[in-house]
Amino acid sequence: MASQAIPLGAPRGARRPANSADLSYFRELLTDIWPMAPLLILAMSVLFPPEVRITLSGQTFYTYRIASYALLPWLIMRVARGYYRFAWPDLAVLIGCGWMVLSFLQLYGFARGFLPGAALALDGLLPYAIARVAILDLRDFRRFLVVFSPLLAIVALTVAAEALLQRHFVRELAVVIFSPISAAEFGWDAAPEVFNDARFGLLRAMGPFSHPILAGLFLATLVSLYFGSKLRSWPWVLGVISGVFAIFTFSSAALLGLAMAIVLIGLDKLQRKVSFVTWRLQLFAIAIVMALTQLLSQNGLIAIAIRFTLNPSTGYYRLMIWEHASQSVWRHPLYGIGLASYDRPSWMSDSIDAFWLAIAVRNGAISSFALLIGALLILFMLGRVIGRQKGQDNETYVGIAITLAIFVVMGFTVSFFGAIYTWYFILMGLAATLAMNALRPALPAPDFSAQFRSR
Repeated sequence: MASQAIPLGAPRGARRPANSADLSYFRELLTDIWPMAPLLILAMSVLFPPEVRITLSGQTFYTYRIASYALLPWLIMRVARGYYRFAWPDLAVLIGCGWMVLSFLQLYGFARGFLPGAALALDGLLPYAIARVAILDLRDFRRFLVVFSPLLAIVALTVAAEALLQRHFVRELAVVIFSPISAAEFGWDAAPEVFNDARFGLLRAMGPFSHPILAGLFLATLVSLYFGSKLRSWPWVLGVISGVFAIFTFSSAALLGLAMAIVLIGLDKLQRKVSFVTWRLQLFAIAIVMALTQLLSQNGLIAIAIRFTLNPSTGYYRLMIWEHASQSVWRHPLYGIGLASYDRPSWMSDSIDAFWLAIAVRNGAISSFALLIGALLILFMLGRVIGRQKGQDNETYVGIAITLAIFVVMGFTVSFFGAIYTWYFILMGLAATLAMNALRPALPAPDFSAQFRSR
């Protein structure tokens, strides 16, 4: 009689039976992967260049948008079968995304405003909802990381190859096959030749993403996600090393994300070894150091941070963006200014390199504030879980919290758009479900894969 195979995504320390390499093992493997296929499809869609798209009736459908809309019937069925349970972050995300539609209706009317407003809202709301019902517990989450890791390794290798070979060959190939992205179509000029700047003698790589900064941010957040996952063998190695390859984007945001991941992982390890060094104590010490630096230094924390960026001039430029764009928010706090350009000096571009600020300028402060509150609520829920859980699961929750925290912080200096916008909402949905189910365990959902296993 064949022994039972080790489950896909089992934490580190589990062992596979000696005779698991039989048909039952591969059947179990397929059974493990099949339920998460919709989430994998959505996650894979963020790895395609923006040139891969379809235009219908004036609306552009990128791969992540196509995947989200295609999975809508599955989402409805999943909710109808009882896989969804309400959590307070859901309300915040719904208000934040719903206000995008309302602001566009207010600014442009129904005929001109509904479709673009709905597209922006659904690009976040649908991935969040799909992730909320696709993953039920840490075992499902680890399975997802295992299957996703080879694809991430491929992306990381292409980023490294672009930096070394001095060519954005992924996007350039996509341009040849699918035609280039215009500034009017994507909101700004996203052509790969625009980013042919080099640092340290190497090209700033971006792989399939819309900008080197976004590529670096995506990869950097993988470090904490995989490091705390407690996976065994090659998936853990692929995930962590893929995250480290963020350095080939030569982006200050990527390096800051890596630094945050390393520091926070280190602090977590410290508090596990020294009992009195708690997270509250560490956060209090960090706050004291930051306050003293702000008070005693000549120009404050922001000026010091800018001096340590790879290109200080871009840091000072971001300060000017905050200065002028925030004035636009004060003048148009409820509905924003839509797709119009905010008031600024003529030599500045109309791009806003800050996710939270960009939404506030475009759709009003309510939309931005609601989405930020949603992320903070999820972090609060994860904090409660971390305080209760012990062992390997605890470290996995810490890794998820660190990843989400990096995105929240980076949102003040990086604008999420395109595939990264979708990826951020996927992570929010996963984190919300894992935290809620750990705090309030639900009855086991019906096992629809049992009939597959019995064949």
